[in-house]
Amino acid sequence: QVVRELSIDDASRATTERDDYVFELIARGALDFVDERAWESNAAYLKVVDRFNDVNVYAYVTSTRVKFVLCAEMRADEPMRAFFADVHEGYCVAMMNPMRDEDAPLDTSEVFQRAVRAAARKRLGVV
Repeated sequence: QVVRELSIDDASRATTERDDYVFELIARGALDFVDERAWESNAAYLKVVDRFNDVNVYAYVTSTRVKFVLCAEMRADEPMRAFFADVHEGYCVAMMNPMRDEDAPLDTSEVFQRAVRAAARKRLGVV
């Protein structure tokens, strides 16, 4: 189940609907590789788990097996690791909110959306 799909493209790059579908297919296709790598490693940050043309698929798996997947054209491991750590922190804050409806999907949480966008702006340089 996809918890959140959020486009954090650089504002200078024109994004089409086709791009969103392609990235979604790439991310969903990489989930098998994420599962495989998660069993092989104890690390939360799994680095690049798949590549499709010029798109790298990065993955992060929490101790509770929540998977964060990012499709990016850039290749930089340390900023990605820091980005995922910030997103994980934002996820924890959003999930621990006592006022959050347990049945509501996380994509309705503005706290989580803000955390992801702030992490992208801070760690990846995305506006």
